[in-house]
Amino acid sequence: MSADGWRRHGRSVESGIVRKQTISNGKTGGLITVFCIVVVVFSFLCIVIADVSADKSYSYAEATDFNIQDAIAAMGNAVNPPVYQQMLMVDYHTYIALADGSPARVTIYRNATDPNYGQLIVFLLNDDDEDTVYTPGQYVCTNYAVDLADDAEQQGIRAHVVYVRLFDGGMYTDHMCNAFYTTDRGWVYVDDTGNTAEAKALRAPGVDCIVDLHVGSDYTPVMLVKVPGWTKYSMGTVVDYKILD
Repeated sequence: MSADGWRRHGRSVESGIVRKQTISNGKTGGLITVFCIVVVVFSFLCIVIADVSADKSYSYAEATDFNIQDAIAAMGNAVNPPVYQQMLMVDYHTYIALADGSPARVTIYRNATDPNYGQLIVFLLNDDDEDTVYTPGQYVCTNYAVDLADDAEQQGIRAHVVYVRLFDGGMYTDHMCNAFYTTDRGWVYVDDTGNTAEAKALRAPGVDCIVDLHVGSDYTPVMLVKVPGWTKYSMGTVVDYKILD
């Protein structure tokens, strides 16, 4: 399977695949996080109560009303922070890894919203993550998908990362792409994976691609901007896929 999927005059370019790493304490990590949040909120409430007791310049009603509002706001931000990172998990025990083997995490902005199709296209045309060189062990499809999602969320566009299982040439392979739920066209799947150094040497264009993603279909990225003389070919048959965030 090819990462960038280029074919020019019958010539294809080799690529790598996404790697998964297994962990055994996924649920434990989640419980620890919840416990830490509870401790922080409890500590904050203790400080608030102490301030109310010590400060005699406020009436009880004024001080209580003011500090309870702050406490509620703090609790809301602790439980539902406006910006936070989320590890990409295939299941409770398996996480998606970046090229260097570290867990892949996306940054979630709670104020991000679903775009319409036109807004999505404008964003993709102005984003240049696909220009980064595909380098096995350093920067692969997972890195592209995470960076595109982070760029979109930062600009107020809700984005998702998708794990794709493919079958090609008698082998199962893994791949990563992105998904956006548009308000006028529903789900749109985007493949932002860029070119290898070899492909760049052949002057392969760095172009965002749209993918028709469903089980049983050929995973064939379609260039958002057509470039004469260049086409993408099928990277395999979609066996399964999962939106991870």
